[in-house]
Amino acid sequence: MMRIFTLVLLATTLSLFSCKDDPKEENFDAEETPTNAPARSVTSESDEQTLNSVLPKLMNTQEAKMFMGMLVSAEMADMLRTRTEPFTLFVPSNEAFAKVPLEVKDNLLQQKNKEELKKFLQRHMVEGKKSSSELFQEAKAKGSVQLTTLEDTALTLKLVGSELQLTNEDGVTAVLGKTDIEGDNATVHILDTVLLSY
Repeated sequence: MMRIFTLVLLATTLSLFSCKDDPKEENFDAEETPTNAPARSVTSESDEQTLNSVLPKLMNTQEAKMFMGMLVSAEMADMLRTRTEPFTLFVPSNEAFAKVPLEVKDNLLQQKNKEELKKFLQRHMVEGKKSSSELFQEAKAKGSVQLTTLEDTALTLKLVGSELQLTNEDGVTAVLGKTDIEGDNATVHILDTVLLSY
């Protein structure tokens, strides 16, 4: 009986030591504890598209805050990031919007007039990326240049003295001020007047 007890005790002791010395057990914590591997900075294709698009450029342009706010209200801000076809925005400055009667602006920003707001904004955008130097050279060579907006209306560009002037179908004229705010997909030029009859 004593011999059986001794054998059982010996087997239990061996079992305990074999568990302690098991290399799998020792390495388990080491595998779970991360080493000092450098952290990866992962930039998705979508993030890169956003960073290089005209969207962050326009958001950081102080003179364009009012126009940017209208794009958000019209749910059009995302197009500045996702639109792959190049385009040009003629953006009225905050000071230009300050000259528009308050009731006209309030009317545009009403939820029920969202479609009208989209049309208004698209009448300030044309197909193709056009730098100020390209516009200047075209206007100088031709006298006037016809541009078609994303709303399918016409804008006429003329060089008057050293100023580039843009006139819409209603005869409202604006002068280009700050120019060539560039993103991969679009160029922005700031206007001193809103292209809107009121």
